Amino acid sequence: MALFSRPASRQPFLLFLEDDASVLTGPDGSPLGELTEEAPGTERRPQRQAFLRSLLPPKAQVQICVGYSRLGIQCQDAPLLPTQEVRDVALRLASTEQPSEPLLVGQALETDAEARGGHILWAAYLPAAEMNEWAAALEGTGLELVNATAWPRALLRGLTGAAAPSRERVVLTLGPGQGRLLFLRGAALVLQRTFRVAPEGEVEDHLALAVEETARTLQFYKQRYRGSAPTSLILVGATSIPPELEGRLRGLGLAAQCHPEPLLDVLHRGLAAERSSGGLDLRPAYIQEAQRRRWLRAALVLVTLSVLAAFTVGGAILRTREQMLETEASKLEAELARKQAADLDRQRAMAARIPLLRLRAAERLQAGAITGLSRLSKALMSPPPEIQLEQVGVQQVPGAEPSWSFQVSGTALTGPGFSVGPLARYLEALLQIKGLELDPLREVSVSDRRVAGIAQPEAQAITRFSLSGRFK
Repeated sequence: MALFSRPASRQPFLLFLEDDASVLTGPDGSPLGELTEEAPGTERRPQRQAFLRSLLPPKAQVQICVGYSRLGIQCQDAPLLPTQEVRDVALRLASTEQPSEPLLVGQALETDAEARGGHILWAAYLPAAEMNEWAAALEGTGLELVNATAWPRALLRGLTGAAAPSRERVVLTLGPGQGRLLFLRGAALVLQRTFRVAPEGEVEDHLALAVEETARTLQFYKQRYRGSAPTSLILVGATSIPPELEGRLRGLGLAAQCHPEPLLDVLHRGLAAERSSGGLDLRPAYIQEAQRRRWLRAALVLVTLSVLAAFTVGGAILRTREQMLETEASKLEAELARKQAADLDRQRAMAARIPLLRLRAAERLQAGAITGLSRLSKALMSPPPEIQLEQVGVQQVPGAEPSWSFQVSGTALTGPGFSVGPLARYLEALLQIKGLELDPLREVSVSDRRVAGIAQPEAQAITRFSLSGRFK
């Protein structure tokens, strides 16, 4: 066990699990310590707890990157599947590879437009006892295991931002004491190989060994996958490649390029991406279930608070609206009372004026009646000299407007040649009066006129008449 420092941080710490060592780094990638020689049997968990307790603050969060050689990874083309079906397919793949022991299985579904079905299904598995032991050690130390994923998965997620030179490619990594080769086809891991390098050697020696391992593994790859050949190589962990080694890679058909970032930085970024997106998770099932329950409780609390906030805001809005309606109703009631008071005042004023208006209307009617009666009387009582009136009768007709009916009877002398000229002039004068209507003449009789002692009648006759009409 080697110790470096014990920082205080709320960011997740990183624990790299390899076959020969377990390396703990800080959130910034700085090394904190490594556990190289583990105790056997029941002493292993207390040893791990002491290792973690000496380096990490209480209640710290830890992410695990699994790089064991017994970690198995299978990738296959798949369509877009529901989460439960993705989990079932991953379990079938893992049980086919290692059917004899309990396994801890993680799965993820990656988009790949050139794959059949448009997706690549990742299934990673390892013996459940190993991860359960580390989870128990973390819990016993008071630490929280927030994420655990496979080392190749973290590396590929960390390289996501870098442009892939070709669909079929090789990723070569050089770290302390070991190197790794990953053969990729799109988003799928086809083949991986781990080889050891001398920790005290030079970088050029490590690169030379890595190129030899690449040549041997590439030959095996071409024999196993007929018709497939990667055309590019990405080197992570070295800043440059000697010209002779670069020429050797070109002879293998690989165009080499160096990734500018250190290997630990790439892995840190990949682990953060896996955790944030909920990717391949190798934590024990009970930890994942507890986290899902915490998220569910948090979601329920959030929904409850949202509903309460909605009710509170809605109630405030309703109260404000109610107050506005009450204010508007008060204004309307005041306006209605004002209008009713004005109407009552107008009614009272009209009631006070009605007798006067009636009196004035009666006076106007009476004045009109007197004027009309005067005109009628003047017209009826002004016959020509040849007419003698015997009876004139005028009677008012009931109604809204003054009108009268009249009856006139009398005698009239005829004109020369026994013409009815005087009576005709009288009737014509009556018809000239506006508003006077005559009924047809009734009881008209003509008699000879005689003078006493003279046998011959005079040249004029006597006409007896009776007429009636209306005037308004």
